Amino acid sequence: MDDTYRTDFPNLGRCVIINNKNFLPQTGLRTRHGSDKDEAAVKKTFEDLGYKVTVHKDLTRKQMKKELEKVSQEDHSENTSFVCVILSHGDEDGIYGTDNYEPIKMRGLLKYFTKDKCGTLDGKPKIFFLESPGQRVFLDADFLCAFASAPGYGSRTSPESGSWFMMTLCEMIAKYRDLELTQIMTRVNRKVAFDYETEKGHKQMPCVVSMLTKDFYFPK
Repeated sequence: MDDTYRTDFPNLGRCVIINNKNFLPQTGLRTRHGSDKDEAAVKKTFEDLGYKVTVHKDLTRKQMKKELEKVSQEDHSENTSFVCVILSHGDEDGIYGTDNYEPIKMRGLLKYFTKDKCGTLDGKPKIFFLESPGQRVFLDADFLCAFASAPGYGSRTSPESGSWFMMTLCEMIAKYRDLELTQIMTRVNRKVAFDYETEKGHKQMPCVVSMLTKDFYFPK
């Protein structure tokens, strides 16, 4: 059995970005200033890699689920992988839509991309990057979920320069794109953990949950 995921498909794949910046007043959730910086950086990073990038802004809980279900129903047979980036408020219970009806559990998003729901991505890497704390995920092969912080801890975003996690992710992918994905993520973890600190001395530790069964390299 090959130890590396195939990257000889015609297309690298789809990258879906959900940027929830503005929330309804009744939610009590603040505007995520700096999220547009993350969106721009992530979009450029994955376009430069060769992904077909789609951006969705300010989606409700229902709209988030609908968009991911919709993309899961597409034909990915000629794609190498799938990437989803979610920029939103969240906690260990889930990720929030702009209406804050109730958080979406990570398992509720991953389920659209399992073998029985999205057969054309079966055996291919499905990669999720989330600007929110870590959550429980189901154990299914060929997924990787990278969270901005460990469960129960917050993440930091600067209105001027974006979030520590997403900006570091983009920097490390650009710098180390020849490395295997989990090696890149180790470098993201190290830089966020050691190079950033608030004025009050608070730190941040990203959390990566990998169910990948092979090594994954971004094609050159």
